Amino acid sequence: AGMVGLKVLAEVSGYSDFQLHGICKEEKKLSRFALSQEQIGASAKMQQLAELLPKLKAEGHRVLLFSQWTTMLDIIEEYISGMGVNYLRLDGSTAVQQRQD
Repeated sequence: AGMVGLKVLAEVSGYSDFQLHGICKEEKKLSRFALSQEQIGASAKMQQLAELLPKLKAEGHRVLLFSQWTTMLDIIEEYISGMGVNYLRLDGSTAVQQRQD
């Protein structure tokens, strides 16, 4: 068990917190280690987003967010879905038909 544990540690040591969060969400036995909504939204940028989105929606605006990194889109997606915000994600994996709708 010790050697297996070291191999697992070596494997996951290069993972980001959000990658580890994804694994914890998928594996039932690890779910208690998944990040909470508060932890995901702990950065000042996420807090600003949480403040701005409801205000902009109430004023009838729509919001378009750009990111060069899909991992950042993953984090934003997780956070705003936890807020109950409707969104559509457009990235390289989005089907052409969905983009045209």
